[in-house]
Order: sequence, then C-alpha cells, then structure tokens
Amino acid sequence: MLFSNNLINHYSTRRKLISVFILVSLISVVRSRDLSCANAKYFTNPGKVAVDLLKSPVNGESLKICTSRLTCCSQEQEIQVHNVIRSSYDKHLKQTLYTLSSVLKSRAHRFDGFFKELLSTSKKSFHDMFKRTYGIIYEQNSFLFTDLFEELEKYFSKGNVDLIEVMDNFFSILYQKMFTVLNAQYTFDDK
Repeated sequence: MLFSNNLINHYSTRRKLISVFILVSLISVVRSRDLSCANAKYFTNPGKVAVDLLKSPVNGESLKICTSRLTCCSQEQEIQVHNVIRSSYDKHLKQTLYTLSSVLKSRAHRFDGFFKELLSTSKKSFHDMFKRTYGIIYEQNSFLFTDLFEELEKYFSKGNVDLIEVMDNFFSILYQKMFTVLNAQYTFDDK
C-alpha cells in the first residue's frame, strides 16, 4: 500500500512537471502570423501559482527554459516556473525521504528487539546447559560467560567495544580454565 501511494505521488508529480514543460513549450512557440501572446494569458500550475505572461512575444535567446525563438515567457517568468517546479520537487522528495526514514526506523526498532531477545535467550540457554553439564566447575567460572554477554550487550547498544578483543580475551581465559580443570593433578602458577 505504501509503495503504491509513493508510486501515485511520483506519477502525480511527474505529470505536473510534464504539464509545466508542455506549457512552457507552448508559450515559447509563437507562430509567425500570430505575433501576440493573447492566446496564452495566464499559466496556472494545477491551482497553485499563476504566472503572468508577456503581452507581446520577445526574443528568448537569453532564456534557459523557454526556446531561443520568439516567446511569451520572460526571465522573471522562467524564475517563477523554476521556483514552482523546485518547490514541488522538494516537497515530493521530503515526503519520500520521510516515508523511507519511517520504514527504516520501524524495522531497526524491530531488529533491536529481536536481537536483544536473542542475546537474552542465548545467555539463559548457555547458562542452563553448562550448569547441567558441568555443575560446580561451571558455576565457579560462570563469570566468564556473564562477562562475555555483558560485553556483547554493550557492543550492540553502544558499539564502542572492540569485539575481536572481547572474543580473544574470552577464549584465552576459557582455554586456560579448561586446561586447569582437565589437568587438575598439576599445580599451576600465574605464568
């Protein structure tokens, strides 16, 4: 539905721009036998801005939008037409960007919720599984996993955590603890 509304707005704006172009082209073309601007008194951009036209055609060589031949369009009218088109374009662009921004914010919010729940569920599941599997040995060293998940949550919420360093530290300490547990018959110092 949102896409179809944007498409309709896009075609509506496009239709307005095409009508402005056609009108400017028609205003610019003055037949050699009809050297008056009486046939094109006022241009109205779909009920928005009226642009007064000249009473008699002028040379349009210095104009950018109207043709370089005789035209009923002056530099001031070109500026008015440009401003109308620019305003319409800016309005349409802002609306499109606002819609896109709203969609992205909504999806980011849903992703944040999903990821936070995923972290929380993983933390609880790992804790329960390791507690059942390793019992007291895990409980004595559970701070490793608690610290890891705290760092992951910080990384997700603030982003100012070096994730590679966190994971390296976690596995380094984990391997030391596992080695110590698996080789309990030996005594180890801090070296």
